[in-house]
Amino acid sequence: GKTCMSRVLHWAVLLVLVTQAWGAKAAEPGAAAEVVSLQGKGEFREAAEPRWRDAFIRQKLGEGQFVRTGDASRMGVLLADQTQVRLAANSMIQIKQVGDGRDRGTILNQNAGRSWTQSKNVPNRLTVETPSALAAIRGTDWELVVDEDGSSTLTVLSGEVLLSNEQGSVSIGVGEQARAQKGVAPVKRVLS
Repeated sequence: GKTCMSRVLHWAVLLVLVTQAWGAKAAEPGAAAEVVSLQGKGEFREAAEPRWRDAFIRQKLGEGQFVRTGDASRMGVLLADQTQVRLAANSMIQIKQVGDGRDRGTILNQNAGRSWTQSKNVPNRLTVETPSALAAIRGTDWELVVDEDGSSTLTVLSGEVLLSNEQGSVSIGVGEQARAQKGVAPVKRVLS
């Protein structure tokens, strides 16, 4: 009777508390990004770990993690700040930091390949690092290609981007492109 009901109530309360604690713990790290599309082979790894593992759709990614695509593959990643990055085949990015909409900006590192990036909100603090330049994004739609030698080509589809390295900087607007190489200032050209 009463003892049985008391035990059931006790276990029910305990189950709710454990479930809430487990749910809070699972959400605690706060996903910086999520894999939203994947065609072909996609992989991810922790910053401090050399081993790559298979990525999957709806996979949560944390700050510091890398993602990459294989041959004939594509991957879409949605950052917590609503910036969407689409990677072409044989491309790799690191999600170094995701902005909070206030003081903290988003920082991505693209060491190889091609990405198309779009932001629903004009990001006021989004930076993409490459081996040859730093892109301060003030636009909402752009493409970035990093060649095997580390050269970077950035095309602005809407908005504005400042591409800079130790040798100089150039502001790129809609319909413009800039190329940066290691040791050489970025050069702008207008697309026809």
